[in-house]
Amino acid sequence: MIRSRSVLIAPVFMALAVLPACGGDSGPSARDQAFCKEIEQLDQLDIETDIGAAADILNDLATKAPSDEVRDALNLIAPIFEQLATADQNDAEVMGEIFAMMSSPEIAAASEVLDRYGSEVCGFEDTEDTNPAESTP
Repeated sequence: MIRSRSVLIAPVFMALAVLPACGGDSGPSARDQAFCKEIEQLDQLDIETDIGAAADILNDLATKAPSDEVRDALNLIAPIFEQLATADQNDAEVMGEIFAMMSSPEIAAASEVLDRYGSEVCGFEDTEDTNPAESTP
C-alpha cells in the first residue's frame, strides 16, 4: 500500500506550519517578527497541491533564518519537500525512501526545533485537529 503525500508529510508540515494564534506576552525582536511573518506563508498552502511552493518557501526561509539552529533545521527539511514535489506517488520504492527520511531522528529533531521556535518566539499554537491525514474520509 502506498501512502499518500499528505499522510507522509503531515507531521513535518505541522511542525512548519503551526497555525498562528495570539502572540506571546513578550514580543519577539524585529528580525524574529519578520521571520515569523514569513513562516505564516506556509499556512496558506494546500499540502496536496502546493508542495513545490512549500519547498521554495522553506529554502527561502533557510537563507533568512534568525539562528544557525533554525537554518540547519530548514536545510534538513526543505530537500524532502523538493523530493516530494517531483516524486511519483505510485512509485512505492521512492515514496518508501522519502518516508524513511521523514521518519529519521534528524528530521524529528529538526521538526522539534521549528515547532519550538514557532511556539516560543512567534507565539504560534500547534493545532493537532488540522492534520490533513486525520480529516481525510
